[in-house]
Amino acid sequence: MDRPALTLEGEDAQEALAEASKGSTSRRDLSRNPAFSEISPSLGELDETAFSEQLEIDADTALSLLAEMSAATDERLRALARRLAGRVAIRLGRSGPPRERGVGRLTRVPLQPGGELD
Repeated sequence: MDRPALTLEGEDAQEALAEASKGSTSRRDLSRNPAFSEISPSLGELDETAFSEQLEIDADTALSLLAEMSAATDERLRALARRLAGRVAIRLGRSGPPRERGVGRLTRVPLQPGGELD
């Protein structure tokens, strides 16, 4: 009886890693999260209102579920979750009070002798 090698190297290791990362998440696995049945009441559906409500109640759980849904076996749910994730990321990035200064603000300044370009 052939046993698989416990340690893989080179191309064998890369192929095994690629194969392991191809996994998807079934509805049964997703349903372990109590909020899933409200957010995705049936196959291929994603209720954005229910997701927004869950996001307000528990952002960590909602975002974790969204990440899991983006790898769902259900192709339609996966596509909807990925689209929603892009919008949620932008919305969360824009939230909070606006900053008047700090990291992220680009300004033009003349180059000083001996200065650095960042």
